[in-house]
Amino acid sequence: MMGRRYSLSDLLFLKDELSVINLRLLLKIHANKVLFLVILTSHLPRVGLVIDKIANEITKHSGIKCDTRSVLKILSAIRKSNNIWMISTLSREPLVLVSKAIPILANWGLIEYTDGDIKPCDLGLKILKDEGYEENDHTCKVCSGRGIITSHMPPDAIREYTKIAASRPRPLQKYDQAFVTCETAFARVAIMDHYGDIKGRRILLIGDDDLISIAIGLLGKAKKITVIEVDERLAKYISKVSREYGLDIDVDIRDITDPLPENMLHSYDTFHADPPEPIEAIRLFVGRGIAALTTRGAGYVSLSLIDSSIYKWQEVQRILTVEFQVVITDIIRDFNVYQNWEYLESMKIWNMLPTRQKPPEGWYRTALMRIETLEGSRGTNEKISAEIYSDVENISQ
Repeated sequence: MMGRRYSLSDLLFLKDELSVINLRLLLKIHANKVLFLVILTSHLPRVGLVIDKIANEITKHSGIKCDTRSVLKILSAIRKSNNIWMISTLSREPLVLVSKAIPILANWGLIEYTDGDIKPCDLGLKILKDEGYEENDHTCKVCSGRGIITSHMPPDAIREYTKIAASRPRPLQKYDQAFVTCETAFARVAIMDHYGDIKGRRILLIGDDDLISIAIGLLGKAKKITVIEVDERLAKYISKVSREYGLDIDVDIRDITDPLPENMLHSYDTFHADPPEPIEAIRLFVGRGIAALTTRGAGYVSLSLIDSSIYKWQEVQRILTVEFQVVITDIIRDFNVYQNWEYLESMKIWNMLPTRQKPPEGWYRTALMRIETLEGSRGTNEKISAEIYSDVENISQ
């Protein structure tokens, strides 16, 4: 087969009999790629088989489930951006999966890439067109899709928070730390305030490298603010700022894998957590938060589609609604925007990238999820020994 050049009549005769492997082989050896493209995409069931084969190959190489929609989403994102970090952001597919997908898509002739550029080929564009797959951005430019604006927040509080945040200790990779932008910090506070989860409320922050405790404290509305923080540098910094500004923030230096003390259980109205994204970490942070809440308390949790697949999201939602018996009231995509962090080149993902590009500012985004407890809701307060910073989808460790 490798020594033969196929004519139009040959291909027309063979197209109903070709295996997926032979389709790829013909793509490589046939001189007239445009002719093959027309034949391939004119027979849509076979196109579907090709995409399924590609998805299975990506699954095998990445260890993360990839399906037909994943492939189409990645192709669509490549049409919009040539930067691999942004391709993950725009496709909402895990960056580990995208990194493994790029060479495979190129091998199939759907895209091409160099060290610094990724772009679709005619075949990839034709498949998107014939599959009828298209994504368009209709995000509100005023609120950036959050449904919340921060322009009514006290300007003095925003100014002081920005100054305080600029002097905090730098993020540590071992704790998977990354800071949200100052605008995001106050968007979080604004939505909590919008839902009545700040004024007169007892608020628990489980990890606080984003200094949300300080942003809330500067509003002067909360009844009580408590921070649980494993990083002693941050804990001391928050305590120092609290004293200087009279914010009355309680800081408990604690490893969250250890159980909460009795006086914290069922003692708070609101909790906030931006956990690492292995399943056990999400179960741990959210489980501790729920254990600390009273009935009809509210929790705010951040979760990405860069460190987590949609299939992990399915499991997270099962844990929340079935295991913990809470209600998900809101999920707002891309609510949280993060600053780029300094330890980029020491991350696990750096050596997995098929093209060495630096990410643009604001590429890393997470959704904000709000939950409420009801009678019968239950968290977890057992000692945890599971790995909470690393899994196959995590990009840092």
